[in-house]
Amino acid sequence: MNKTLRRSLLAAALSLVLSPAAFAAESTHLDNSPASVTGREIAKSLAVLMKDPDFQQAFRERLASGPVQLHEVLSLYEERHGGFGNGEMGAVHGGNTAAGTGGLHGGNSAGGFQGGNGPVSTGGIRGGNAIATELRALDKLMLERKGLADVLPGAFEIRLHIPDGVNGIPSIAGLPVAAAPHGHVDDQTEYAAYDTYGNETYLNANADITAPLLIVDINGKETVRAGMEVMTDILRANGLSHAAPARRTTARAASTTDPRNSDLTILRKIRLQKDHEPASKGPAEIFALVSGINKNVDGAEVMPVNLPWLQHDKTVYQPNMPIVYWSNFALDAVNIQLMEDDGNLNFKDFAQALAKSVTAGLVLNPITAPFAPIGAIADKIIESLPTGLFGPTTDYVDTFYNVRRYKTYNNLPGSVVLKETGGPNGVATFDYEAN
Repeated sequence: MNKTLRRSLLAAALSLVLSPAAFAAESTHLDNSPASVTGREIAKSLAVLMKDPDFQQAFRERLASGPVQLHEVLSLYEERHGGFGNGEMGAVHGGNTAAGTGGLHGGNSAGGFQGGNGPVSTGGIRGGNAIATELRALDKLMLERKGLADVLPGAFEIRLHIPDGVNGIPSIAGLPVAAAPHGHVDDQTEYAAYDTYGNETYLNANADITAPLLIVDINGKETVRAGMEVMTDILRANGLSHAAPARRTTARAASTTDPRNSDLTILRKIRLQKDHEPASKGPAEIFALVSGINKNVDGAEVMPVNLPWLQHDKTVYQPNMPIVYWSNFALDAVNIQLMEDDGNLNFKDFAQALAKSVTAGLVLNPITAPFAPIGAIADKIIESLPTGLFGPTTDYVDTFYNVRRYKTYNNLPGSVVLKETGGPNGVATFDYEAN
């Protein structure tokens, strides 16, 4: 069966489970950044491995507790297999193997969307373990690309998307497996999904998903959390971060338990018009960099702050969390800059770039122009944002320049003005608090 006919049959089958608005027959805008390419490779292999009943069982067990961490389900699957066997399930080679060739089809006829219910070689342990090994290697590779190989066991997770109106948890057998888009998502219109034979089709990145679907994505919550720790360590080692704030979630907790934290600016409320994440990608992974002049008045101070709750645009959040610890800064003004990890950010490389460039050429004149360098530090941070072969690896969201100590700001607009609306991207309320 030729490639065109197979793709036509796959398109017809997937159109039965995906809305017309969500379906695209051919891809013209797939992102080729490292996170996107690796995600597609994982989604394709995972879709094939779902034919193995043992893997399905392991996956269902992990799914009971939320999104499935790839490294955890692979460990459970490999543990039950007890090593490599001699089956003939085969590995993934582009998803276009013809029927009866001993490849991905497991002896089934090719072309249609089989739903994972055809005969599976239960002796396919060798092939299954080979795919599992490949998946684990891809997961580790992504950790290395993000500068997190030494701090996390895995980068990718798989979540089950259940659209509104679907009751209960659907069977995972035969569900398409999609790869969430990464890279500069503003320019992306499609993302890839795969059937149990590794055949690829394309979905509309800006349409609602109206049928159950498995989505492979980077675990943004954990990678950004770990990335903030990696960045803080590197900045501290290079003299750009001198004190770590207490790990608290509320202003009251922070200000009453540690004498250092009695001099704070609290982020009371924030809304973003645009978070740079499409509907298909899920929650945004946003963090802040708070910068100013260090206590020695001889250079910059940069403090990474994780904002895991800031997940969606056009939504008002009221975190009531400390965002500026004034005991870390010499002058009574800082910048607060918001970034969004598109999946490709190497936190280690970014922190090292900051350490080299943020104070380069910085002229401090505390007598005649004490606050002038603070804006320059913010500009240096933006200039330090990594740019890879496929464009920026981090989306710059907004900056609140020159936030002053002792002041309260109600609905302060950020500096980024959106072309779409002519208004600011971010609007925030900051409140000074001291004991």
